[in-house]
Amino acid sequence: MVSSPLDGCPDEVRLGSKRPGLIGRGQFGRAPTAGETALETHPSHYASKDGCTVTSQRGPDITATDSVISVTTSADGGSVVQGTTLTISWQTSNAPAGSAVALFPQKAVTEHVFDPIATALPTNGRHVWQIPIFVMQPIPCAPDITGGCVGSMNPGTTYRILARLYTPRDANLTEFGPGKIHPTWIAWTESYAFTMLAAPAVPSK
Repeated sequence: MVSSPLDGCPDEVRLGSKRPGLIGRGQFGRAPTAGETALETHPSHYASKDGCTVTSQRGPDITATDSVISVTTSADGGSVVQGTTLTISWQTSNAPAGSAVALFPQKAVTEHVFDPIATALPTNGRHVWQIPIFVMQPIPCAPDITGGCVGSMNPGTTYRILARLYTPRDANLTEFGPGKIHPTWIAWTESYAFTMLAAPAVPSK
């Protein structure tokens, strides 16, 4: 377990609420299962540059550098409609040569991390994400506490964007195995939460 500089800060508060940040979260550190990304299976813990405000996270799998990353979205603290776009902006400092940024959507309530929106991005920049429209499939699924299926990007609940700095730029972030280039994680962070709203219904003809 990485020691935290957030002595005295509550352990159960999420980044994105403008309150102290969660520390020592062990959501990673598991063997990958079907549908999970590489990000979900690697341990990470929180560190802080500013008292109880978490701006960048680092853990046992993350290289000990002074690199810091921050991320914001055009819907931080608000809402966005599926089928429209979300602008994601990020900045890093002290990013090593050859590093890149990957962006992942995360369902805030369950902390499920989806496949990356984009990878091999520059260390500072912006990306416009065309949010997919959720369509309920006519087959049974395992529901989660948001009312959607486990692993589905259903509307009516909150999401965040995770930004992760890594090397090398051409690392495979969704698969592991022989012949795959594994990433070295450097730092990561997450945006404020925003609510995903359903796309307007299409009138039937």
